[in-house]
Amino acid sequence: MCYLTKNGYVEEIRKRLEFLGLITIKNIFGTIAFVKDDIFFGSISRGILYFKTDGNSVKHYERYNMAPFSTRGKSLDYYEVPKEILDNNKLFKEWAEVALNVATKKKEK
Repeated sequence: MCYLTKNGYVEEIRKRLEFLGLITIKNIFGTIAFVKDDIFFGSISRGILYFKTDGNSVKHYERYNMAPFSTRGKSLDYYEVPKEILDNNKLFKEWAEVALNVATKKKEK
């Protein structure tokens, strides 16, 4: 978990996600969203990076005891990315790719 809130952190994460293609950043109600082809798959809120999850991928986050993103008392399908994943570029890319795939499948439904 990283509590940096400077724009430099947002840009650092965006650059790390570039392997997926063109990543845009949107500011939605004070939360930064990472978007590819109009598909929202990651966000930063209060300096914490979250990735989109589903019933299968959430298990990986739960193994690290990560919390879901919640707003107004409602949990969303985004979970905090563990520090161990942030610190390992290979795993970071794998988890980011899964998050994008999950978000893509959910948008197609």
